[in-house]
Amino acid sequence: VIVGVQVIHWGKRDISGEQHSYHNLFEHVPVAIWEEDFSKVAVWLEQLRALGVVDLREYLAINPDTVRFGASLIEVTDVNDETLDFPHADSRADVLGPLNPDLIVEDSMGALVEEIVAVWEGRPKLRIDMVGANLSGDQIEGYLLLAAPQTPTGIDWSRVVVVMVDVSEQLAAQRRLQELVDSKDRFVASVSHELRTPLTTVIGLAEELRHQNTTIGPQERDELLELIGDQAMEVGNLVEDLLVAAQATIGRINVLPQPIGLGSELADLVGLLDLPNPPSIDVVGDIRPFADPRRFRQILRNLISNAYRYGGDIILISARRQGETMVLEVRDNGDGIPDELQERIFEPYESAHKVAGLTESVGLGLTVSRELARLMGGDLTYYRTGGTTVFQLVLPASEEEESTISEPAQTAV
Repeated sequence: VIVGVQVIHWGKRDISGEQHSYHNLFEHVPVAIWEEDFSKVAVWLEQLRALGVVDLREYLAINPDTVRFGASLIEVTDVNDETLDFPHADSRADVLGPLNPDLIVEDSMGALVEEIVAVWEGRPKLRIDMVGANLSGDQIEGYLLLAAPQTPTGIDWSRVVVVMVDVSEQLAAQRRLQELVDSKDRFVASVSHELRTPLTTVIGLAEELRHQNTTIGPQERDELLELIGDQAMEVGNLVEDLLVAAQATIGRINVLPQPIGLGSELADLVGLLDLPNPPSIDVVGDIRPFADPRRFRQILRNLISNAYRYGGDIILISARRQGETMVLEVRDNGDGIPDELQERIFEPYESAHKVAGLTESVGLGLTVSRELARLMGGDLTYYRTGGTTVFQLVLPASEEEESTISEPAQTAV
């Protein structure tokens, strides 16, 4: 914008004879500059005055087609090299000459109206925000600066300097930064809740055991200790995801792949999670994924927890060998994820579900799981088929074999 103001300043002084300095600035500044002839626009506006038009804005609003007509009267007489990059034009011939009103996108009409009104009101300077598009159709956001030289006899509308400063990338980065700040705020709130809930339970039950130890029977004590262990494990799982997310940011996640007994690993994990309605497990063939056991367990935990938190009431975990890979799928009969969010769910702090009465999750489980899967030479993807939500985990398979472990699903998903 500062450069644009400098160009406007020199443009106004050009009539005084400082041609050389102006030309150098015109050609070499890193912003798009047009020299345009508004003479025909000024003549047309005088004709409108003669016809009795008093309020030009009102007239243009009632007769919107006249805005494009006014644009067709503007003639581009010169442009700098930066302007050729701005609209993705191949040569100056593509830009010079009368403006083509058909190339003016609707979002740019407001800026064009302000230019015409500036001529109507005799204002030699103008600065406005605008949204437009280049010849390739890419949206552009920026600032438009306009100035016309003043002579002893009045404003010279034949030598109007128009500067367009494209700040699309800066504004996009600003929006991304704001989205990140907003997501971090949601993240902090979610982490606070998800840590506070189990910790409150652990503290309350521990206090109960400490103060009522003599009056609590062995069975009740065992139940309280089990609850404390479950809640502490939930906190540990969340902290583990947070650590992996932090390590991934700085590229310091270590994985130590080895052959894993898939059937026994699934059985142990489902038993450890102590789910009220355990999922059906169907492992076809002799499969031993080649993966880091701890990270593999972390991925499975996140996928199963995600299905129970947001999926339907029927969950099936199936696995098969496919060439040199293991393909494991966690399916449920839930509503699924909207198309526009199917990739965003793998981004940090994103959640595709807003469930009434259920606090929004931290939004790291799927991010961490995909990151770990890729570090181990595989991938984690989502798809929807026949009313079924599917998260598919692909990992390298070991050549070592394991006895087939299959627990057929009682209800197909």
